Amino acid sequence: LRFSFSGNGESEGRFEDSCPTRECADLGAVLDALDAAVEGSRKPWQLAYAGHSMGAAVGVMRASEDPRIQFLISLGGMVHTADFAQRKFGELRPDADFMWDKPECPLSQHFLDDMHAVGSVEHLASSIEVPWLLVHGGADPVVPAQESEQIALRAGGQTDVVLLAGADHVFSGADSALMADQVAQWLGGH
Repeated sequence: LRFSFSGNGESEGRFEDSCPTRECADLGAVLDALDAAVEGSRKPWQLAYAGHSMGAAVGVMRASEDPRIQFLISLGGMVHTADFAQRKFGELRPDADFMWDKPECPLSQHFLDDMHAVGSVEHLASSIEVPWLLVHGGADPVVPAQESEQIALRAGGQTDVVLLAGADHVFSGADSALMADQVAQWLGGH
């Protein structure tokens, strides 16, 4: 199941309301809907969550409290949300400027407040006891690859870290296929 969080992509809602805490609740609602859709099914199934960037931080938040997530995949995963917000958007005016200079991505005070309130998801790593794959681009200019390496050291269960040497934050070009191959192989092994 592929989805965009509320206010993103073609999902309902306003982008200005998007933030890690809200997206964690959205993920819970998606899991609830999935539970309802498969209720009564006799086929056993397993659930893996894969999130990119802030979506990876959301995955850590949700997996730390929700046993329905049996496998966790972080792609270019953000760990230190407050530092990220300051580093990338500290010079911008909330409710006036745009993230990445994109008009479809207005920077809201709500987003900044939540990023600072979350602070970091590193302390949640010890409660992640499911198999966890962290794939990060070694040339990621948005989220330093060291964040994946650091959080993996604090994980409570099995972690695998894959650094793709020349890959950027969105695994551009051929790196997209390399990232997908890593994820597919890892899932196949589990």
